[in-house]
Amino acid sequence: MNRSISKSSSGGRPRDRAVDDAILKTAIELFIGHGVEGASFEQIAKCSGVSRAAIYRRWKSKEELLAAALRNTKQSPNINAQTIATLNPDELIALFRKTLIDALTRQNQGALIAQLIGSIPAHPELIAVYREEFVEPLWEAMAKVLDKARSTGSFPQLPDQELLRDMLAGAVIHRLLMQTNNRRLKKEKAWVERLLRHLGLTVDIV
Repeated sequence: MNRSISKSSSGGRPRDRAVDDAILKTAIELFIGHGVEGASFEQIAKCSGVSRAAIYRRWKSKEELLAAALRNTKQSPNINAQTIATLNPDELIALFRKTLIDALTRQNQGALIAQLIGSIPAHPELIAVYREEFVEPLWEAMAKVLDKARSTGSFPQLPDQELLRDMLAGAVIHRLLMQTNNRRLKKEKAWVERLLRHLGLTVDIV
């Protein structure tokens, strides 16, 4: 990951959180709709009603701003690696279920993933932010719980961790990108249940 994309900007007078939120919200909307090139400072300023000077004071580059906008999209701040590591297997499966259903039914999630994948050749730092700050910490915590469950026989059909991760991610990304129409909550719930079952992610605690 390009470490020049920092989590904070330069110092100075206290920043207006409402201005920050307007910029970040507009940046992610433009990124989803038009990709990296469409999320220029000029367009963000025009669509958010914030001056370009205000944006430049906060972020040095478009990539740094988009990285901040990605971080700002986190849906559940209470779901973190520390919390996940304390879960038992059935609680973890409940979290898997909720997370997958939320991802499949969240508005514009497929478009966001498509733009992130499309940005990899020219802007690999953006997918790195998504991977290192959204995916890696949560998966590592989940893997620890699954290891414990595997050792007790709770998941007798569970694939190895790397394969399980790839199968989960691949299935969900494929569905987000290819099944773009008629994604209804009931239908996605049923699909998630089939996925969990076929991956051996069922709980049988005695």
